[in-house]
Amino acid sequence: MVPSRPCSGDGIHQNSPSSFFSLAGEEAAPCTPPPTTPPTPTVTPTPSPPWFNCFWPYRKNITINKTAVSGTQTDFPVLINLSSDGDLKNHARSDGYDILFTREDGQTEIPYEREYYNNANGALAAWVKVPRLNSSTSGDAYNTTIYMYYGFLSSPDKSKPPNVWDANYKAVWHLKESGSGVADEFKDSTSNANHGTGGGGVANPTLTQSGVADGAQSFNGNDLIQKSNPAPTLEMTSQVTMEAWVYLSDSNDNQKIVGKTSHPPTGGYLLGVNTGKLYPEFWDITGTDYTFTQGSVPSTSWTHLAATWTTGGNIVGYINGNQVYSMAASSNNLNTTATSGWMRIGATPWSNPPVQFYMNGLIDEVRLSNVARDANWIATEYANQANPALFHYLGKEESFFCGGTSGPSYVQSRSLHFEYVNQASITLPGSTTAGDLLVLSCIINQSNSVSTVSDSKGNGYNIAQTTNVGTWGKLYTYNVPNSLGGPGPITATVSLQSPANKTFDVFFLEYSGVASTSPVDVSSSGSASSGTAMNSGDKPITRAPSLIYGFGAGNSSCHAAPPYTDRETANGRCAVDQTVFMTGTFNVTATQGSSGAWALQMVAFKGA
Repeated sequence: MVPSRPCSGDGIHQNSPSSFFSLAGEEAAPCTPPPTTPPTPTVTPTPSPPWFNCFWPYRKNITINKTAVSGTQTDFPVLINLSSDGDLKNHARSDGYDILFTREDGQTEIPYEREYYNNANGALAAWVKVPRLNSSTSGDAYNTTIYMYYGFLSSPDKSKPPNVWDANYKAVWHLKESGSGVADEFKDSTSNANHGTGGGGVANPTLTQSGVADGAQSFNGNDLIQKSNPAPTLEMTSQVTMEAWVYLSDSNDNQKIVGKTSHPPTGGYLLGVNTGKLYPEFWDITGTDYTFTQGSVPSTSWTHLAATWTTGGNIVGYINGNQVYSMAASSNNLNTTATSGWMRIGATPWSNPPVQFYMNGLIDEVRLSNVARDANWIATEYANQANPALFHYLGKEESFFCGGTSGPSYVQSRSLHFEYVNQASITLPGSTTAGDLLVLSCIINQSNSVSTVSDSKGNGYNIAQTTNVGTWGKLYTYNVPNSLGGPGPITATVSLQSPANKTFDVFFLEYSGVASTSPVDVSSSGSASSGTAMNSGDKPITRAPSLIYGFGAGNSSCHAAPPYTDRETANGRCAVDQTVFMTGTFNVTATQGSSGAWALQMVAFKGA
């Protein structure tokens, strides 16, 4: 607080200031003021390793523990199993479509299959085909690293199951289906499409959520899954691997897990458990049964079982990744090409007397291969699937936004509504730049059509897309590089055939950074007679960077879904865009306020 002072004499000071003070001469400051340091601009660090592309803003590294890998493995399907992940929950698509994986370089995409994703907590079960798994047993110096990317909310589904499983896998059943008896319900993830059907005229198994990766099937001793003949890719003769996870309810019975043979057996293979021991069977072309009963398969716990056959070699059995027995195999092939029986899971692959055997317990992750997988492969499978948390480690979330990446970009736009005219003109609000791309879209009555599109610079416009909207309208999109005109305003004119149009809306836009020669990459459209959502359809964009432009028209307000940007929305129409920095399959997705006939176009313009 400033102390108070007496008021006497204040009027004298104010009436005669010059008599109250005198002004001295100029004096220099006793010191030089410190210089003002300009702020240091924030520089976005370049990620190391390089980023996949600008659509996916988030990633995490995943380290594969080399001490859990037996022998160096190539093209190995690794189970990435996350019980929860808050970053995926917050940033990934609700359906997990945008999740993808790359090699250690951060850029080379590798195939994966998404078996399960729950956006409520970010839980994920995915099978990733890792090109190489380093191993301490092979003297490798480093752990294997891969990257998981996510956060592209308009991503197509990046899960491609058939690409994960090598050509030697003839069937991979995750057994996560509901078991309703629908034909081919139990999906084979390989390209062989050996899908199974529950029941087989008997009963359906029951889905349980306590599986190895996702769900599993519960067999009660009277149900099964079968794949009827023909199944040529399951007719394996010289090499076979059978494997599955089981959870026995009773280890005393002769129980069958998976196989394909006939009865009486004249050839085939069958994986089972007998009196709590591993019990594989193989029949050669003479009908001779080669089998053993070895090891210990406990009840009331998950156990991994595998058995391999090599003609002229050995039959080898594995329990929980460890070899438990080996015996000589026949020098004759298995006669599976002549097998008339089914492929069955949970029961013997025949229906004739004298006896049927079923499974009593849970079965998950059943696989059949036409190669004898070696001990290192099977041991690595067990280590990965039995305890994923020790097999791989998840790094911290990294983010990178490619704001400085050059590419096509929006400059300006305008839209106008006309009624009962045959010609409409529209002028962009600002000066245009020579070489920029000019895009014109319009909607008119269905009974009419566009005659010409021209502008005040003398450019000749090219049609990119024409689409019907129900029975009441047509959409047109034209484009031209502004090569004939220079700077300054530009007016485009759309001329129609007679008669005059009741509905006539015109959108005019300018974009920079687009190819000046043959700018259109691909185009597509979609239409609907009702509903509030529309997708232009997937199209492969072949060049990056590119501009995806969308134009929609409906009976009510039209808006684009992120990451597309609304550039113009008027009179139930919308023009939208986004710049993309990768090649791949894309579409334009938009919504409108209420149901009614409408359509949506997509045109991809190549970057310069």
